[in-house]
Amino acid sequence: MISRRAVIAGAMATSLARPTLGQSGLRVLGDLARRAAIYAAPIYETYRRRWRDTVDPDNPGLLTLNKLDHTTTPLVAEPDTLVSSAWLDLAREPMFLLVPDMGARSYDFAVVDMFGDTIDHVSRRLYGGRSPPHVLFGPSWSNPPPTGVRAIQATTNLVRLTGRISVHGAGDLEAALVVQAKVLLETPATRNERRVLETQELMPAGVAAPEELVAGWPELHPDDPWDLFVVAARTLGEGPVPDRDAALVAEFAALRLRPGRRFDLLGFSPLERAAMRDGIDAGQAEIRAAAARAIRQVGAWRYPPFHPGDFGEERLQRAVVAMVDPLMPEAAESMTLVATTDDAGAPLDSARRYRLDLRVDGPPATRSSWSLAAGGQLIGDLRPGGGVQIDLPHRDQPGPFSLSLHVIQPGAAVLDGSWHPPNIVPVD
Repeated sequence: MISRRAVIAGAMATSLARPTLGQSGLRVLGDLARRAAIYAAPIYETYRRRWRDTVDPDNPGLLTLNKLDHTTTPLVAEPDTLVSSAWLDLAREPMFLLVPDMGARSYDFAVVDMFGDTIDHVSRRLYGGRSPPHVLFGPSWSNPPPTGVRAIQATTNLVRLTGRISVHGAGDLEAALVVQAKVLLETPATRNERRVLETQELMPAGVAAPEELVAGWPELHPDDPWDLFVVAARTLGEGPVPDRDAALVAEFAALRLRPGRRFDLLGFSPLERAAMRDGIDAGQAEIRAAAARAIRQVGAWRYPPFHPGDFGEERLQRAVVAMVDPLMPEAAESMTLVATTDDAGAPLDSARRYRLDLRVDGPPATRSSWSLAAGGQLIGDLRPGGGVQIDLPHRDQPGPFSLSLHVIQPGAAVLDGSWHPPNIVPVD
């Protein structure tokens, strides 16, 4: 039996026996590490969210794989929205998504891959109030969808499904919950059993409950700078690398960053490791600089970084969005602006009264609705109409607070920043 000491000694000897890179070679290696850091950043952030949602022992509300979890209270950041969430493992079989007739209610069920791209939507923007049933396939699945069912071909085997259903004020919450409960996420077997029972074509013998998938992904080590490559290599091994990334990922083999294989740091000399560390630092600095440029502030209001849905070759923008929230909604579906100060730059204070003035450009352009919230509480009756001024009274909770302006299906003027959000002026 070969001892562990002998294995390590052999690895070190192999490293020492390799030709030492010159300065130009070290620069090339460092630049490759920089590009890999930018590429891996959204993978790392999405993996972080997946681990927190499904494995983290400190999370009391862990999600079970391939099961849809419905929140029964609106979000603090979007108090006009109910959220449904699921992590799907499509490696073994597809999953069916059925969204009921939503009538005039806005909804959006987005499928996000492990790279942070939104693969597709089932939403009012695309289908109106009644969407067809959909089936979600993994990247290697080749069978056609059933008749009358639309297919969503995932780019990774593990995807996040996030549903948002609008709530039109406190009086509408119960009705929204009823609609939310009718959203179904089914395996092929459970779908067939339900359809047999609904049509009463025969008495089924019963379908065994599907095996419950258990999430067991390793914990991250964010204090380790090499963990970025460790997690990227592991995650890339969960399925085929997308065609658009194949050539770039092949280049990363020079960094010992290979899909499904353990990241091999021992294969590098100290000088090579230093060059790679410098490259990682440079890539992360590039992401931070791009994030600073992406901040758009109009008056007191801060816009989120623009999310196009599918980032394509825009890897730096993908990393910027992932650093804020890898599950951020695509801008075409919804956008939330946040203000923490008034127009003069003073922090919003619960002890003061404010007036929001919409006289410059009027309410935000939208194909659906918009809402205003203070400290996570809706102001008024949701979706303020054509009024040009909104008064904010004193708040019960003392201290600073924030305002959020949530626009569902924003119009072009909101998307391109030409619309001026309301001025925020203290009136006492």
